[in-house]
Amino acid sequence: MNKLEQLGIGGVNFSIHCDESVDFPEKKDPGYRKFFGKMATGAEAIDVTVRLRAEEIPPPSGQAIFQDPEGWSILAEGEVRRVVLTPPRLDRRLWCGEFSRGSTDLTVYCGSGLVRIVDGKRRFLNPMAYPLDLLLIMYLLSQRNGAIIHAAGVELEGKGFIFPGRSGAGKSTLSRQLTASQAC
Repeated sequence: MNKLEQLGIGGVNFSIHCDESVDFPEKKDPGYRKFFGKMATGAEAIDVTVRLRAEEIPPPSGQAIFQDPEGWSILAEGEVRRVVLTPPRLDRRLWCGEFSRGSTDLTVYCGSGLVRIVDGKRRFLNPMAYPLDLLLIMYLLSQRNGAIIHAAGVELEGKGFIFPGRSGAGKSTLSRQLTASQAC
């Protein structure tokens, strides 16, 4: 395994390693670009080791403890947890992340849908993007009495306001309207 990248999101530091035969993408996903190399420090930081493997995805085993209509699921088999992504529009799994309960070591088996030939080299597409990043962070924070809240927020006259809610509830619209009214 070869250490390639470090990705820091919300106090969770991912040290990403991959097979020698496959490179991480040269062009990072624009939504994640600012998180690469930005590692949290201090006692509250959570360090996670991720090993990307470009090989056949093992058959999913274990009891489904959560299934999302968008194609990802979480399986439990004893102390082992598996997060699997099988998008409904595809007939195959894209990846399977496997880790032991309470561990901060993760192996992600990346199927052929996540490995591309670019300039004659095998390269991974970013498997650490949604939903894997969110699921791992939620899991890790829940083990430490933390949580992720889907919200938007603004600062008005030195005070912070947070608007939690489900997708489409109007959090961002309200934030933009409040920010625009302050600019007038």
